[in-house]
Order: sequence, then C-alpha cells, then structure tokens
Amino acid sequence: MKMRSLFILLFSVLIAPMYAQKEAAIWYFGDGAGLDFNSGNPVTLTNGKLVTKEGCASISDKNGNLLFYTDGSTVYDKSHQIMPNGFGLLGHRSSTQSAIIVPKPRNPYIYYIFTVDQPLPVYPSGITSSDDPPPNHGLNYSEVDMRLNNGLGDIVPTKKNIHLITYNPNDSEEVKYKCSEKITAVQHEDGVSFWVLTHFINNFYSFKISTQGVNSNAVKTNTPLNIPLGGYQPDPNTLAYVTATFNAIGYLKASPNGKKIAIANTASRRTNEKNPKTNLPVYNSGNILLYDFNPATGTLTNGITVLDNANPYGVEFSSKTKKLYVTTNKYKADGTTPDGSSLLQYDLRSTNIPASKILIDNSFYNAGALQLAIDEKIYRAGYLYPAEGSNKLSVINNPEEDGATSNYRQNAIDLYGTSYLGLPPFITSLFLYSFAYEFNCLGDSTHFFINTVETVDSVLWNFGDGTTSSNKDASHVYANTGQYTVTLTKTVNGDTRDPIEKKLQYMKPRLFLKSHIS
Repeated sequence: MKMRSLFILLFSVLIAPMYAQKEAAIWYFGDGAGLDFNSGNPVTLTNGKLVTKEGCASISDKNGNLLFYTDGSTVYDKSHQIMPNGFGLLGHRSSTQSAIIVPKPRNPYIYYIFTVDQPLPVYPSGITSSDDPPPNHGLNYSEVDMRLNNGLGDIVPTKKNIHLITYNPNDSEEVKYKCSEKITAVQHEDGVSFWVLTHFINNFYSFKISTQGVNSNAVKTNTPLNIPLGGYQPDPNTLAYVTATFNAIGYLKASPNGKKIAIANTASRRTNEKNPKTNLPVYNSGNILLYDFNPATGTLTNGITVLDNANPYGVEFSSKTKKLYVTTNKYKADGTTPDGSSLLQYDLRSTNIPASKILIDNSFYNAGALQLAIDEKIYRAGYLYPAEGSNKLSVINNPEEDGATSNYRQNAIDLYGTSYLGLPPFITSLFLYSFAYEFNCLGDSTHFFINTVETVDSVLWNFGDGTTSSNKDASHVYANTGQYTVTLTKTVNGDTRDPIEKKLQYMKPRLFLKSHIS
C-alpha cells in the first residue's frame, strides 16, 4: 500500500502543469491567513492584514507578484499598507463575496474592484447601531490605478464607489436591499472583455467590462428562480436581525470554460422567518441552480435545480468543468443546533446532473467556501462548530475524478492565520485554464486544446522540441520521453497575446500509468 501511494504521488508530481499566468497565485483571507501558489504547491503566508469572516479578494500580476487585496471595504497594497484612498469601499466583510477584482482589458495599470454589501434591514424605531447604516449599498465598483502611490497603486478618487443598478428603481422595497451577497466574473466571448454577474430576487445582471471601461447598463436575465425579498427582512423584535439576511447568502461561480453559472442560495424563505445565523428556525429552504451561460450576450438559460430543501453555501467547478462541488450545512432535529456539513459532487457530463450526486464528505465542520486554485485543486474553508475559525484548509486533490477518487483531505493545509468561511474568488476562465493537454505517454499522440470561450483568430503552438503547429486543436507525437516546455501564442480579435507556457512530462511506459490505479 505504501509503495502504491508513492507511485501515485510521483505520478501526480510528474504531470503537474506549470502556469505562466498567475494572477490568482496569491490568496489573502480570514484573519491574517494567506497562501502563495507560485511554486506549484500552497505555501503559507504570514503577512496578510485582512480580518474578515467571509468576503475577500486579491490579485497578482501575470508572473504571480502580488498587486493588492481587499475585504471589500479596505484595500491593501503589496507592501501590506492601506492605499491612501483605499478605505470606505461599499463592500462588507460579512458579505459572502464582498469583492472581485477585474483587470481593465488591454490596460496593464487599471483594475476594477466590484463590491457587494451585506443587506441590512431598516432599523425599527428607536434602535440605533454603530454598524453600517442600513439597509444595503448594493453593487458598486472602484478603479485602482497602479501608477499612483509611487507604483503601489491607489483608488482613483473620482472613480470610487460608482453605483450600478441591480434592482427595480421604481420598487421602494427593492431599492432598500438592491443586491444579494453574490458576485462573479467571466471572460467575454471576444477574448478581451469580461462580464461581472450578480443576482437579486429573480434576475441575473451581467455588466460588460471592455477596453472602454464598465458599461453601467446591465444585461438582465429574468428566471423562474425567485429568492424572495421577504427573506432579507428579519424579526424586528430582536437585535439579532443585523445578520438575518439569509436569502442573500451563498456563492455565485462561473465555470473555467465560461459556459456554466452555478448559484448557491442558502435560503429562499418567503417571509421573515427566523435566521439560521442566529440559531433560530427555519432551515432547509435553500437551493443550488445551474445555468448555461452565453459569453457573447451575457445571458443565462436552461436553469436546472441541482439541490433543493438544503442550506448550501459554497459552490465550485473543477478546472475542466467536468464536476460541480457544493458545501451545505446540516442542523439537528431541534432545528436550531448546527450539525456539521456535507461536501457533494455532481457530474456535469451526466444526462441527469441532479441524480449524479455523490457524497464526498460528512463532517462536523460548517459549510465554508470552495475555491479552485491554479494548481487545479479545490480548497475548502470552514471550522468546527462551536469554535470560531480554523488554522487549516481542506482540499480536493483530484476534483475531476469520481467520488472517493477525487481524494478529498480534511484539514490538509496549515495556515498561519485563521480561516473562517470565505476564500478569494477569481476569473478562472481567464487566469486558470489557458490551454490543456491529454495523452502524454511514449507513443501517444498528445492532444493540445484551448478550453476558453473567446473567439481565437489564429494560434501558434511550439511543442518544445523544435516543431510547431498552427492548428487550434493540435496533436503531436514526441520522439523521446522528457520534459518539454510547450507555448501557445493566440491572436484574438487582431490582438496577439503574450505566449502562455506549460511544462509537459512525456513519460514511459503505459504500464506505469496503469499500475497507479490498479
């Protein structure tokens, strides 16, 4: 058994791809927690300044050098100092996804921080609070110019907290709450622009970010999914209502190939029933839905309910968009006491995706975020109730594989700081999955392919052995085993991109590959 495990480990090391685009290489989250993926494996960071239980975001340059990070309210530069104008953003550290960072297309200096607030109720008469004024600031964005602050970057004062409409301005109740705690971003089909998406009540809103900047006119998709505004409103007779916005909670994610959107709604209560965050009933009203996404138009179609009558929080796709993973909380029979959580896997290639559900793990840990990293593993946050936080993360080592062979490991990653529920989201359709290969044993014709939504004009593959190809979907047989540096140069909409490279290990014999799964 030990020898077999050694073969598996050696095999995984040999085929691990190297990444040239590392905008998602450095993570900061929780209370002083951080990870650096530049080496190919997560290395604990000790210099993070965030103190957040949920929302966070970070960004590096294409070589993996940190640029800045945020909890949606305060922005820290790469020297871990608050940017001179980097405070007072309208996200909230208790928002599920308080922020996501999007680069301005074809501009190496400008980045946009999109923020979503935590919906708070209108305070009853006579009650005051030192917390953010209710009810909700909604979706906003701020512009970071990396040329400011001696090259450390700063928020452009005239482009801070620019509001975007994600509600019906003629509905006074919608105006109060404006937006859910969900936000994601995905590459546009043109290969240059991006979409930023959020959800509110029964609508998705897609905002296009192009070379011209942020288009404030959203593409609106109306769906049968209805997360009622009543679930944003708590019991006005208790001060616990300041966190009682369970209908807004849960992650929103786009698939790495840009063609799927998954949304986790922790609750879908019709009225101000009691809130699970306060240990009061009612539970099991949440759901997970999966949609097809059109990266050319920003619209969503063909929604299916993957999970219902549950309490989901985290959701994430595997790097090749073969699998969908979900975390969902459980409660004891008394309806008030947390009872751990489940990690679920769904097969996106199945003709019946909801029925493909496999239980990967049941644990006493709560349902935290799931986040795909550039090593193509999925990391899971969460902590053991009733403790507050954990100094470890869990990991799905082989998320493309079925069931137990996905190799989930609880508490596998040590942290310097404390992790709670949130992990930083990224544009995985751009930063992670530039190209891929399969069949890399001696004698194989190795298949190289581009798994993005962009329309590619032309390509040039350099296979690292002196041969090239201009076929978009290319195959190549290497004469000898060894490590080869493969580069892909794409031209998209007349714009020739910087070459992207990966290390390919061409191996022998096939029997070695078969032996590790026997």
